[in-house]
Amino acid sequence: MQAKKKFGQNFLKDPLYLDKILQVSSELLQHRKLVEIGVGLGDLSERLLQISSLTTYEIDADLCSFVLRRFSSRIFPHTFSLVQKDVLSIPLNALNASAGAESKNMDSKSLESKVESKHSDSGAPNKAERESQSMQEVYAWLADEPYILVSNLPYYIATRIVINLLKDPLCEGFVVMTQKEVALKFCADEGQSEFCALSVLAQSVGETRLLFEVPKEAFEPMPKVTSAVFSHKKYASKAPCDCAMQSMRVSQASINSAQDFTQKGEINATSQMEQKSQKSKAGKNSETSEKGEVERQSGAELISKAKLARQGKKASEVSEASKTSKTRETNAWQISNSFENMLKAAFSAPRKKLLNNLASRYDKATLESIFARLDIAPNTRPHELSTQKYHQIHNQIKERK
Repeated sequence: MQAKKKFGQNFLKDPLYLDKILQVSSELLQHRKLVEIGVGLGDLSERLLQISSLTTYEIDADLCSFVLRRFSSRIFPHTFSLVQKDVLSIPLNALNASAGAESKNMDSKSLESKVESKHSDSGAPNKAERESQSMQEVYAWLADEPYILVSNLPYYIATRIVINLLKDPLCEGFVVMTQKEVALKFCADEGQSEFCALSVLAQSVGETRLLFEVPKEAFEPMPKVTSAVFSHKKYASKAPCDCAMQSMRVSQASINSAQDFTQKGEINATSQMEQKSQKSKAGKNSETSEKGEVERQSGAELISKAKLARQGKKASEVSEASKTSKTRETNAWQISNSFENMLKAAFSAPRKKLLNNLASRYDKATLESIFARLDIAPNTRPHELSTQKYHQIHNQIKERK
């Protein structure tokens, strides 16, 4: 099968690295719905189908036909769905449960010989339909149930895909192969030169790990750069930097703006990022593990309590405040537009002082006061500050408006 340059196709052929992807991420993949972007020659898909059901998105009709023929005589223990579609043409606010034609499935006994597009233009809900559904359904991107994505991503769209995964509330995590430079940006810690806006966003919603590098020789055709595999596991219920987080109600207004991040870590537009939501219900933790009972509270209560504590008010007032907005509510953690705008300013000139970068958007005197209060040196560079500190700065800016 000939690789097509226009689709950025480089097929991972070395079985050593194909097996290693599953070995290092086995715990994350167990008992999860799996999604893949780019079927390639089906080598990774074949391995994933030994673990769980799999939905694969592929833009190339020739590759879809090739894999269908290859798998036609195979029997797998799990269901396989192949969707011929460009994933970046699927809006993040599309409802998978009601967004057009269904893909064809392959179970352990049969294989459909035809692949249909999912989220077709004719089947996608119009604006009025989306608004009426927005308070009834959880919005997602690639699946209508919690899932883990495993993929060898095309280099030229890898960053945009990972950002969408971070925003998708039903994506519980992912294991992806990208250009090494991109992987380092998402996995960087403060103090490292690669630390950027992408690093802050990834750390804000989950834990990211750089797993291993993949040499050029493992691909066919051979790319010009080294690749790397990294994983991301989202926080189960809340992020540690909740000082700048907020509980969100799923609505059209909260998700219809899209954001774009370049591979340089710059934010090109603003939007809101969503993470997988889990409903909090009083008394649900009565069945506990050996580690003890974990008390869960709604994001609204967490934020309310934090504010009331600072103001010296009684925590008992929180329950009344949290009773507002009884329509479908989630504990999904999001990054606010204002936080994204702050990151855009902070990393606009990575080698310059953070204070001067932020002063392009905010009052410098106010920033100097905030830096002094948070014990941040005036000559600090953007990559030298932790994700926690960025959330603290943002919180201080909001309080002083």
